[in-house]
Amino acid sequence: MHFCRRCGEPLSHVKDHIYTCPKNHLIFANSSPSVSIWLLNRDGEVLLTKRGAEPGKGSYDSPGGFVDGSDETAEMTIARELKEELGLDPQQYSPPRYLTSTAGWYEYKRERLPTLDIVFFAMISSGARITPKDDVESFVFAPITDINPDAIYIKAVREGFLELRRRVLEGSLL
Repeated sequence: MHFCRRCGEPLSHVKDHIYTCPKNHLIFANSSPSVSIWLLNRDGEVLLTKRGAEPGKGSYDSPGGFVDGSDETAEMTIARELKEELGLDPQQYSPPRYLTSTAGWYEYKRERLPTLDIVFFAMISSGARITPKDDVESFVFAPITDINPDAIYIKAVREGFLELRRRVLEGSLL
């Protein structure tokens, strides 16, 4: 952050995520909340999406995105993102269940944004029709043990995948 969003004056870094300007406005560089969801099918496979846009175009991901405004919950964001990215309605997957949360970063147009990433999982219905849309180029279902975590672009999504895999392999997921 370089300029005060209240008055436009140059900012000085105070400490951690706190900044101030010559007019003594305190500005906090708080994390932006985002969500992602891992979908599993009845065969025990995980849905991976392929990113169709930067950052990380062509790498693997899970459906998700940033929480919009102050009126959207994490669960509402999941429903919106699954509809926007895969054309899925809530009847086509089980209610999302919390998996883990992480602190991370999202690189966007040469700006590094701090994020609070909330990761969920759900079971996709056997008759669900998936249509890649928005920033999803394509998707694939793969056995959880065949997925290379390093192929998942976003660190928080990768950490969520590792937690999912750990729980699946120890049998404590469901």
